[in-house]
Amino acid sequence: MPNVPTDSGRRCGCRRCCGFRRGDAVTAPLGPHRPCGDVGCARQAGDGLCGAASTWHVMWTPDRDNSVQCDAHMAETLWLWAFYDRHPLDVFCTMPGGCWVWSWDEPPGCCAMEIDEETAALVHVAAASGRGTPAGRTP
Repeated sequence: MPNVPTDSGRRCGCRRCCGFRRGDAVTAPLGPHRPCGDVGCARQAGDGLCGAASTWHVMWTPDRDNSVQCDAHMAETLWLWAFYDRHPLDVFCTMPGGCWVWSWDEPPGCCAMEIDEETAALVHVAAASGRGTPAGRTP
């Protein structure tokens, strides 16, 4: 049976109009674990990964399974898949030791970490090179 969007533009998830059955996958097909600092889109695309520049950090499960995604795959995720939380990608998202700040606690959500002065200086260098924090956010 074809997947037909509801009037809201989202799929309802029922078998009648969406063709989903109990036990079907509810999270997007993700590739293998990625190294820290890799911000290429982690969505499985054919035989490899999408690899486009990511703009979103997605928490798939409460067990902290997460990945980064490009705008195109985030739009698809909103249509097709279940996820626990998301926020715009920033400099802390792929760093070891980063902690998720839930969007319902501090909208729009983010990743954060406690850092020393030397690390803060490195973050500012990264920001100056165009790989930094979003406007209005300081490390």
